Amino acid sequence: MPIFMELFAELRKKNILLVDDDEWVRDSLLIFFESRGCRLKAVETAEAGMTEISKQFYDIMIIDYQLPGMSGLEFLCRMQNRYPEIPAILISAYGNYEIYNQANAIGVNNIIEKPFNTGTLKASLERIVREEKGRLYNDEGPGEMV
Repeated sequence: MPIFMELFAELRKKNILLVDDDEWVRDSLLIFFESRGCRLKAVETAEAGMTEISKQFYDIMIIDYQLPGMSGLEFLCRMQNRYPEIPAILISAYGNYEIYNQANAIGVNNIIEKPFNTGTLKASLERIVREEKGRLYNDEGPGEMV
């Protein structure tokens, strides 16, 4: 099975939260994910993201760095303290070492620089899915040969 077909087969089993104040990004990614049968909830602010996470568990978070009110990093810091098992992708147009260091310190899995394309996002999601499968394999072992 081609790698991205396998990726979307895995992502269809997950709830994904997108927090981005750019309506075009939200709408574009909503169409992108839904056209592949994936569940994506897109909200505009970090506060709305916190409300969503209090109502439903999300398996992956995709968060913009620059948000009105609470920043994406502050949101992720709060979420990673409460839900450290949820992988996070940070989207940023402000690619600098300070942001990268802060993001890495709070456990952000990947950082995508704006402007980005779906190929970049797919590669980031593929890393998350691969890491998750690696953890499951290591936790459960390879199983018995039949």
